[in-house]
Amino acid sequence: MICWRCQKELSHVEKPELSESCSRCGASLRSCSNCELYDEVAEQKCREPKAPLVEDKEKANFCPFFEVAITPHRMPPRPVTKESLKEKWDSLFDD
Repeated sequence: MICWRCQKELSHVEKPELSESCSRCGASLRSCSNCELYDEVAEQKCREPKAPLVEDKEKANFCPFFEVAITPHRMPPRPVTKESLKEKWDSLFDD
């Protein structure tokens, strides 16, 4: 599995639990952003018509149709904040 936010490979995760997050950036792993069905141009940004509406695609959710994305979807860039700069700085020294 690859984190949708920082692109870190997480070899120990196959299908994440609701509470699991990326060890590098803290992003929720069981979120629409990391789902194979996520699609920016689809209705409700999901290719599964029966999927429940999820407002925040970055947060963990209980969607029964969740499937780990083979190639993670990149979200639009976030605004630069003090926290995001610190996160990037810290990630330079990971691994």
